[in-house]
Amino acid sequence: MTEMTSFDRFLGAKDFIGAESLFKKQLLEAEIIDPSNDRTWAQYANQISREIEKIDDRCAFWLRLSQFFENDLETKWGHLHKGHIFFWLGLTCLLEDVAKAKIWLEKALEEDRELERIRGTKNLENSSAYVTLCLIERIEDSHFNPDVEKQKFFKELFPRSFDAAIFGQEIDPERIKKSITNIVPKESLDQALELKRELDMVSRQRLQTATISLAGSFLESVLLGILYYKHSHKTNSKGTDIHGLQLGELFKEADLLAAKGEKVFPSDSIEASCKTIHLFRNRLHPGNELKQKYKLTERVAVTVKNLLDSALLDWSKNLP
Repeated sequence: MTEMTSFDRFLGAKDFIGAESLFKKQLLEAEIIDPSNDRTWAQYANQISREIEKIDDRCAFWLRLSQFFENDLETKWGHLHKGHIFFWLGLTCLLEDVAKAKIWLEKALEEDRELERIRGTKNLENSSAYVTLCLIERIEDSHFNPDVEKQKFFKELFPRSFDAAIFGQEIDPERIKKSITNIVPKESLDQALELKRELDMVSRQRLQTATISLAGSFLESVLLGILYYKHSHKTNSKGTDIHGLQLGELFKEADLLAAKGEKVFPSDSIEASCKTIHLFRNRLHPGNELKQKYKLTERVAVTVKNLLDSALLDWSKNLP
């Protein structure tokens, strides 16, 4: 029986201590896996992390691995790339503390930046840490109430969107179309579906600015149809015809209705997803984009579009 077979046996028996010990032993010996190349060892760390059920235990695993690299491996091998470890520390922390997660993701990005310098490559804006930081730059814990909504956003909607962008996949277009049909009143459905068709087309072509612009236009169509036809909301508080309002103003009207007990969004996680679309739509102004720490990239735009699709699926499932 090989040691890697023993590793699988430990995981199958939920013996995470045994699996972790064997994994670290292999890292120290550097015969089967190379500690200087995360393409050889990350898969084993990911396997352990996936099998650990509790988030705090998963976070503790990545923290122990970080300390093992720093205190044991780097004394022997010198500096090793730990971007993968810090990235997963950030992702696990997102479920508990967004601000703390951002710190770990920044550390992951610094590791990626150093690796890029050593290799003489320029691909930093496509790193997972960069994309995540770009997406959550203006998301805070206070955006979710109750806390279960944050769990839903970061455990379901966000990972689904992120993974689809990595693997170049689309979230099932037919399911999305059915969701839109359920969400949008029939009077404005044709317009919403046409905008969604154009959005999908530019996203496939990797036209990042057009993707964000059309995502915002599509969401405007969805909100306008719901406010006007479902809630009979014809004007805002200033008497302005609702048809003349832009996306940010439509969100304000949705908030006012929610305060009166007429919810437009069925959950905070869906609302947070849609407001992320709004944030990126606002960034299209050159002055706004220049002020952003993390600039819009092709992969970020595709992930934002996937986040909208994920929100639509969840929205349709949670209609009253």
